[in-house]
Amino acid sequence: EDRAVVSPPEVEIAGADRWANQVGTGPWIFEEYVIGSHMSFTRNPNYWDTTTIDGVEYQLPFIDRVVVAIILDMSTELAALQTGKIDYTIRSLPAHWDMMDRTTPELEYSTYFGTVNSGNIWLRCDEPPFDDINVRRAMTIGTDVRKFMRLALASETPIPWWPVHPGNPARIPLKELPADIQILYDYNPDTPPTIIDTIVARVEPAKPTITETRAP
Repeated sequence: EDRAVVSPPEVEIAGADRWANQVGTGPWIFEEYVIGSHMSFTRNPNYWDTTTIDGVEYQLPFIDRVVVAIILDMSTELAALQTGKIDYTIRSLPAHWDMMDRTTPELEYSTYFGTVNSGNIWLRCDEPPFDDINVRRAMTIGTDVRKFMRLALASETPIPWWPVHPGNPARIPLKELPADIQILYDYNPDTPPTIIDTIVARVEPAKPTITETRAP
């Protein structure tokens, strides 16, 4: 096996509350952490992964040292990128792209689709009305996902995004999925009311409530 699981006793004995004792199997090793300033990492010589380029296998990672600046303000981070104080960011939003192209045309960028979500709105599927799969399907069909994507300036994002993300090699393209799955993403505002009307009589009126949780 080319990787390992760190068990709780190992973490607890070492004292995981101290950054210097963090362990793992990733490509980098903690070098330094300055609160409010930066974190730095050095190359892990025992990293398990490799990559193949033009038929030649190379050990990863290629970079010997990485410094991650801690910049909370987005405008400050973008200014640091434009002036060359930092080399890379993944936090730029689509709304910033035109401005960056105009003011710093020499910047290079790459569009990619990851394998994790940055945020979700979850519906309570153990309570009415969303405990009924037909209601959930109707909500999906009646939601103009592409309009949301346009508002977020993310029109190039493949649909669906969840549960298997576009960057995941196990993902099956929408056009190859069964018809009853494809229809979920074929926006049709006239279909859902017909479906919901057949079951709405048994659902008690309720005010929608959104409860937000954030990871520490």
